[in-house]
Amino acid sequence: MKQNLISYREKKQAGTGLCSGWKAAVMGLCLLMGAVGIRAQSLFTGRVTDEAGHPFAVNVSLRLPGSALVKAFTSTDGAGNYRLQYAGAEDSVVIVVSGLQVGKNERVVRNVSQRLDFVLEEKSILLKTVSVKAQKIRQDNDTLNYLVSSFADQSDRVIGDVLKKMPGIEVDENGGISYNGKAISHFYVEGMDLLQGRYGLATQNLPNKAVSVVQVLKNHQPVKVLKDKVFTDAVSINLKLQDDAKGVFTASALAGAGYQPALWTAELVGMMFGKKYQTMTVYKGNNTGDDVQQEFRSKYGSGQMTASNTLLRVQTPSAPEVSTKRYFQNHSHAVSTNHLLKLKNGGEWSTGVMYYNDRIDREGRSLTEQYLPGGDRIVVDENLRSTNHIHNLEVASNMMINNDQKYLNNKLAVRANWNEDEGTGTVVSNVNAGNRTVNQRLERPSLSLSDRLNLTRAVGANTYTLNAGIGYSEVPHTLSIAPVDYWDDLPVNSLEQDFTLRHLAFNLGLSWGLKAGKLSMYYLLYGSGSLQNMDTELGSREPGGDAYFADPIWRNDLWYNTWQGGLNQFYSYKSGDFRIELSLPVSYQRLCVDDRLAADKKTYNKPLVSPSMSMYYTLGNWDFKLYGRYTYDFGDLYSTYRGYVMEGYRNLLRNSVDDLPETREARAGGSISYNDAFSALFGSVSGEYMHGWRNLLYGFDYDGILRIRQILRQPTTLDSYTARFSLSKGLDFWNSTLQLKGWYLHSNSQGLIQGEVVDFLSDNVILGFKANLVPARWMSLDYSCDWQWSQSHTATDNSSFSAVKSVVQEMHLKFFPTKSLTLDMGVEHQYTNLASTRHMVFGDFKVVWRNRFVDVELEANNLFNQKQYMRVFYSGADMYRYSCDLRPVSALVKIRYNFK
Repeated sequence: MKQNLISYREKKQAGTGLCSGWKAAVMGLCLLMGAVGIRAQSLFTGRVTDEAGHPFAVNVSLRLPGSALVKAFTSTDGAGNYRLQYAGAEDSVVIVVSGLQVGKNERVVRNVSQRLDFVLEEKSILLKTVSVKAQKIRQDNDTLNYLVSSFADQSDRVIGDVLKKMPGIEVDENGGISYNGKAISHFYVEGMDLLQGRYGLATQNLPNKAVSVVQVLKNHQPVKVLKDKVFTDAVSINLKLQDDAKGVFTASALAGAGYQPALWTAELVGMMFGKKYQTMTVYKGNNTGDDVQQEFRSKYGSGQMTASNTLLRVQTPSAPEVSTKRYFQNHSHAVSTNHLLKLKNGGEWSTGVMYYNDRIDREGRSLTEQYLPGGDRIVVDENLRSTNHIHNLEVASNMMINNDQKYLNNKLAVRANWNEDEGTGTVVSNVNAGNRTVNQRLERPSLSLSDRLNLTRAVGANTYTLNAGIGYSEVPHTLSIAPVDYWDDLPVNSLEQDFTLRHLAFNLGLSWGLKAGKLSMYYLLYGSGSLQNMDTELGSREPGGDAYFADPIWRNDLWYNTWQGGLNQFYSYKSGDFRIELSLPVSYQRLCVDDRLAADKKTYNKPLVSPSMSMYYTLGNWDFKLYGRYTYDFGDLYSTYRGYVMEGYRNLLRNSVDDLPETREARAGGSISYNDAFSALFGSVSGEYMHGWRNLLYGFDYDGILRIRQILRQPTTLDSYTARFSLSKGLDFWNSTLQLKGWYLHSNSQGLIQGEVVDFLSDNVILGFKANLVPARWMSLDYSCDWQWSQSHTATDNSSFSAVKSVVQEMHLKFFPTKSLTLDMGVEHQYTNLASTRHMVFGDFKVVWRNRFVDVELEANNLFNQKQYMRVFYSGADMYRYSCDLRPVSALVKIRYNFK
């Protein structure tokens, strides 16, 4: 709905806005780089060896004459090389090389970029009483090494608990990991990607004591044959295990029970990480509100080539923005088994099977105020109950060979879902008299298969790649609604919407890479096809038998086929720490739309060009990036069908014009990031301007509580401005980690309501703060606060709507009376200014006793027995107020046994 209300301006304004956005971005970057450049930048490089040329593993630091304060620090690599950078205006500095093998060696030099080699003699040093304090974060070139023991405390059990405390690393509510604001692309354990994106299984089940170091791999190129040939700014995570955890099978089992209502939870976990073989098998089940699905879900994206869902849905209570343990009425079972076998010549074969079964019950209330031109509103008050039955099965196999000469990757995946949703809503509206109870049921099975192949070979300094893929999916959904007396003049009491989507997709590509000095060139010649069939019928299931409406306006039999071929061109120029990249994909697309019911077949042929350019510059610990891109697209299956589709019991959709939708979008932005492992300071700031254009304007007309989509042939624009920042700092004081983040979005758009064009403007601000403190060995404190503000208004009639403000605070105070006992007291406070109950306070308490083999946990949740959660937000000019029933105060006892 929100996307349908997005609007656009004249194409001429796009060029002007984009140009001015580029000028502002370039000027801002130049000013910032100039400001940084005021300070002298000196680069010291060299090698530390003995007289025979054998390298030493030592530390290299920089200080000022007469001062003991270290200004810069690094360590030599395996070849004895070091790289040290210092920003300062002093005339001279002191370079210090130190290590147990060589002692301490100092050299006073001029503060200018230069090479300093050290040839040292190995010394035998007599150590007296020595206290060695390991460095928390160490940087080796593009790899950051976080020492796990420096960030863990007694309350942590799995590595995911420790990751949240590491400066520069963020873990979101769904378990996704990012570094300095950038989501990771790979997650390895001992250099192997066993879980293929489902790394929540590792972060939530691998004991933190089994991990020695968490490595952040910046500019990570996973394909060895492309290393130093194809640049990437991707970030990955690698877990280095303790020696006694390698090649050892470990397992744990958990059982728990509680009350209000009767509660149960169970887990069984087994894992082994060896040099040649890795495996992890996990079962989890509960009815306590823990959403186990998040652990089993891929964080890399679905990776599907074909569609897996339709437009149909059941109106359910909105999910509140609190932990699932506060409202999730579930009966969950999930099991996953993953295996990876290391082969010769860099080969790996991995398999994964996942099954998820759940029944989720929800109950709540929804109050929707839908804006109408002139200031009037349609108010719909719904009391909703729903039950979701979920059955998901996924099977995947991955064969990979990854060495310096060849890369082969073949991924085969099969997904099957047989899900069903049920819902009941009691509806009251200011446009329809009386209460109405509407029953909904949606059967939504699906099946999809896909196979992808990537083969890359190196021939001298050049590379050649073959890509191929094929996928098929079938999605037959049926939505039943009764009664439908709110729909005027309808001669039936119930409706049944059948919707079947079939999709076949395939592609084939050949690419080659050439290198000439500092210039790299890559070309991809490809062809692809996508065949989609949408078959829908709207009818009624009455006691006398099924009857579908005879008029073709209630049916669809549409084939939507696209064929595309083109040449993607990619150029990269690198000189020192500066890099510029240009991407110029050129393609030709043929679209065939065949409406079988209307006997109307149309063919469209269009060239597509989507250029983009990026510039990167590294200056010491600073990374700068500027980018711009333009995209053009046309056509969309769901914007082409003509017959009505009952999306939900209150939404009726169709396309009333024959025009294909066309979309143009231009983006320009930049980012600045800073990372200093020595001082444990990480930060980033970014901004983006986006201008979009569409040839059609989408909106809704209202017939009572029924919404009917309308389309207007009117070019529209969307302008948005986005700014983000994040800052993370590790401190020795109280072994603290402090994090600060912010986000701002301003957008201008248009919507179509009751046949009138309405201009919308919206602003959104989010600020967040998080602190992890350890004031003493016997206690720790975790605190977080998120503040949000949003407001919408219309430029058409100059209406301004009430701002929505919310605050969420959470604090955990933990005490460690003994090495085996942990007390955890948690308090959560939520505030929403427009809710009838503005303040909500939750209290939790947990006691954990651990020894080598047994963990015993007693936890109590929702101690203040909050019964409902309330939420208010805008979508365009429409206001939504949701309330959801919460789980009552409860207590749970869990016992975990660790096998080894």
